Amino acid sequence: MEGMIRIDNHGKGFGEVMNLIEHLSALRGLEEKQKARIRLLTEETMEMVKNISNGFEAEVSASIENGQFELRLSSRAQMDSLKRERLQEIVEQKEGSGEISGKIRAILESRYYEDSEKNAEYLEQMGLTRVEAGELEEDEETPKEEEYVWSLQNYGFRTFDRKEDEEAAEEEAEADWAEIGRSIIANLSDDLRIYIFRDRLELIVTKRLEEEETHEAWKIDPELEALKKVPVAKSRIQVKMIQILYGGLLKREKSSETVSVRRVQLPCEFSPKKMLDCVIYEPVGRETEILPSVLLLHGGAFVLPALPYHCRLARTVAEQAGVRVFLPDYDLGPVFKPPVQHLEAYAIYKYLLAQKDAFLIDTRRVALMGDSAGGTLCAALCLMLKDRGEPMPAGQLLFYPSLDGRLTSRSMQLYTDVPVINAKAVKAYHKLLGAKPGEGEDKYKKYRSPVEAESLAGMPPTYVETAEFDCLHDDGILYADRLVKEHVDVVLNETKGTVHAYDMAKDSDVLKRSMEKRIRFLKELWDKNGMDQ
Repeated sequence: MEGMIRIDNHGKGFGEVMNLIEHLSALRGLEEKQKARIRLLTEETMEMVKNISNGFEAEVSASIENGQFELRLSSRAQMDSLKRERLQEIVEQKEGSGEISGKIRAILESRYYEDSEKNAEYLEQMGLTRVEAGELEEDEETPKEEEYVWSLQNYGFRTFDRKEDEEAAEEEAEADWAEIGRSIIANLSDDLRIYIFRDRLELIVTKRLEEEETHEAWKIDPELEALKKVPVAKSRIQVKMIQILYGGLLKREKSSETVSVRRVQLPCEFSPKKMLDCVIYEPVGRETEILPSVLLLHGGAFVLPALPYHCRLARTVAEQAGVRVFLPDYDLGPVFKPPVQHLEAYAIYKYLLAQKDAFLIDTRRVALMGDSAGGTLCAALCLMLKDRGEPMPAGQLLFYPSLDGRLTSRSMQLYTDVPVINAKAVKAYHKLLGAKPGEGEDKYKKYRSPVEAESLAGMPPTYVETAEFDCLHDDGILYADRLVKEHVDVVLNETKGTVHAYDMAKDSDVLKRSMEKRIRFLKELWDKNGMDQ
């Protein structure tokens, strides 16, 4: 991090900051396009500072390390009553909501707070999340103090809210995308974070500088265009922020006119808490019937919680397939590392079957379902059952699954810059979890990388769905090919123009077609297996 430069909202120090950027660019030998990007990004940040109320001062520093540009503003001051009143006006009138830089300025206006529940409410209305500083620091010895945090990445994720049935929420999401599209900061940076401590503020703008192919190189379905804006979370801090934002999602799930929702706690010997929360979705009016069931294991690289599209998937399957869906909230890394999640999935499955009468489960018609890392858990669970000589489920459905821990496939080498999840992110997750590609304890290696299992004979009928522009694309193909060679019934759905987790694009035709195939596969499983007597 280069030397500190003091600036204020009257333009003091701006020239020195731009000189620093030029110096860094020359020192690191940046290409002209890279220089232009960070110069424009810095200019936009300085322009934003000019529009902050009188009295704003900060120290600016910049760095270019490991291919990433970082611009940091650190400010110390106290917020007086006049500024607090101004913040109240901003919140109540939603001033500055027309562009992201306006919203950021409004947040900066609120940067110092007292022990006031009312002021805390204002901050949270602005989209800030209250956390402890230590939760966002990699250094465990960092003193913990309360703070608020706002991130451009979180702002993007908020547009995938689960209120898909509310017209107002749809309009709000569209407005958010329009706002992001107009913002220079949003389009040039990878993230902008604001940390609000009791006596200081930290604003950090980051931008990766390595040359990347543009997404225009990939012919992604136009209906999935919005997914290009979904931030790819890779660092420990980014992962933690998403955990904070969506960690309580399952606790907020509610019943609708067509799907009944309830929560239970399931005993699990492999969980450090010895219990795991689980949400149950079932068709309204059939809550007391014995039904076919689906154990849905959500994706997220073992580090991200269930997202809104997982809840939407559970509701759709319960309603359209007439089944009871169990969505457990398993423990996440990097705190809890594999094989914890694999063992928890096994324990939950065994417990549900053992308690079939209590949960009204038709044990002959039970299927596993999972996307991405959830697909890993499904395939691993079947291998565990096989190894223990225990009965298999009626079938398994794997959506854009992660199944090859070697990370050497063609798609892993090719798709390094695609939206949502790419090869760089997958490798970062492996690093977060302390795993090395192709390595692992012999006892659990095949569970972490099912395609490396010595034999896949005896697996249940399997539905495999792949996304075209996905670094995990070849995982699904390789797994399906091996199943076919070992005489397992397989349905392979190779979707075109899609990216990883395209379930987020809930109104797209490609998702509607895939949902029809998923439901059809389930119903065919039920037809092949009679009811329990």
